[in-house]
Amino acid sequence: MKHKNSLLGEGVTSPPELSKRVFVPLCGKAVDMLWLASCGHRVYGVDLSGVAARDFFDEAGLPRTTTPADAMVAERWSAGVKRVHTSGNIAIVEGDLFSIRPDPDPRPDEDDARSYGWFGVMPRVDSGGSIIARSSSNIANEDGPDTSSALDARVGAQGSISFREEALRFASGGGPAMDAVWDRGALVAVEPSLRDRYASALVARLAPGGRMLVVSLSYDPNAGCAGPPHNVPHEELVRLYESRGCEVTLLGSEEVIESAPPRMREKISSMTESAYLVRKPHRRGKGGFHLPRPRL
Repeated sequence: MKHKNSLLGEGVTSPPELSKRVFVPLCGKAVDMLWLASCGHRVYGVDLSGVAARDFFDEAGLPRTTTPADAMVAERWSAGVKRVHTSGNIAIVEGDLFSIRPDPDPRPDEDDARSYGWFGVMPRVDSGGSIIARSSSNIANEDGPDTSSALDARVGAQGSISFREEALRFASGGGPAMDAVWDRGALVAVEPSLRDRYASALVARLAPGGRMLVVSLSYDPNAGCAGPPHNVPHEELVRLYESRGCEVTLLGSEEVIESAPPRMREKISSMTESAYLVRKPHRRGKGGFHLPRPRL
């Protein structure tokens, strides 16, 4: 949790900060989602286990709404998604992470965003739940006085659609791109042969200028330890994301052998946990990419 500010800022109250759309891959029952939601962010988890998804909400005492796959438009719903569970500003997509087509509604380039806002034409929902079309002229631009309300992701904020509707769009491969990815145990759980596919899926879901917090574990690869958690050395993590056009910054490392599974402590004497901030560049016109200065 100590590196949260590098990813998301101080939260929504001190100082005022736009709430974010946060993607939590392979989320299971991670309590991190409750904490992220309590900070005012919209949280989108994905996990294969329906039991874990239901238990997360039930154990937290959160009433949930479950939408089966056949309730969605057939041609947009991924065959690998079974259900979407929502409560408040938390959603868990029950299904295969790789089956959710990585084609979210793109955010415009930075220059366009100043003129049209990040979401272009965004629908809003009236008191009866109907979507009302909005023109881009009604959306505050990035430098306008109403930016915080127009771009705020919190449920009920000006310009927002219902969270459930947004979660269903996300599950079907659409919906807005994510502002951030929270990976505190997913990458190390992915089989090494699937890492490149995993990294591509996350980068595709991330908005230009978005950030990821990635926590990896590294240990002696010759010790004969069978993951998960798998060994992800520094060089491998940097390769995964820099090869996809992202900037990788090491935030810190610490020894965590005491928290390693007993079966692994029998074979290794050291395990290092490292936290990284991964930034996806903004697109800038036709001249390529640039990374914005941090605004945190």
